[in-house]
Amino acid sequence: MRRMLKVLIVDDSKIIQRVLAAQLVAMGHSVVGCGNDGEEGVAMFAELRPELTMLDITMPNQDGRECLDKILKLDPAARVVMCSALKSQTVVDGCLKSGALGFVEKEQLGNANYLRDKLSAILNLQNSQ
Repeated sequence: MRRMLKVLIVDDSKIIQRVLAAQLVAMGHSVVGCGNDGEEGVAMFAELRPELTMLDITMPNQDGRECLDKILKLDPAARVVMCSALKSQTVVDGCLKSGALGFVEKEQLGNANYLRDKLSAILNLQNSQ
């Protein structure tokens, strides 16, 4: 069994927050907070220091890419996975180049095993580097 992670979810959709939280808890992780936009996400990251942050791209006030940059300035070792309905290769590549560990497609969250398998692959890849 993998070690439980403290996870912060930052997404302007309450439905996505609930879906992600339920799936993460079912995997044995602890959701330490849910932010509604990038500004709130940066503030919550600074306060809570989660071990993993799930971050939406399209949000009001400050988008996910700007939030990612600010989180990585606070902690260059922060583990951030983008979670978005935007899935163009340009967007995905831009997020990864900016420092995100991986990318999760929102429309795949209905598949019960998708998030578990995707996070497992992303975190195992990071741990092997």
